[in-house]
Amino acid sequence: MNIKREKGGWRFKVKDKLYFINLPAYHDIYNALAAIAVGTLFGIDCKDVAGALNEYKPLEKRMTRSTFEGVEFIIERATAKRVISVIVERKR
Repeated sequence: MNIKREKGGWRFKVKDKLYFINLPAYHDIYNALAAIAVGTLFGIDCKDVAGALNEYKPLEKRMTRSTFEGVEFIIERATAKRVISVIVERKR
């Protein structure tokens, strides 16, 4: 699989079909691959799957990018909230 980081997301090929996801985290490629597999399983045209992945936008305040002293951070607030909840519950 050929993967390239591009502004705003990732471009990659699966079986000679080019896909783009507008998400900053590398692990989102794995989520996209799962969506591609499900689409293939259900006979959905790869162009439709590619279009849906390209148009997908994360929920507001999720996967927020921030740069500090030249280092880019990706803030995943939903995950952080779940992790904090687990820590609080374990402390009780």
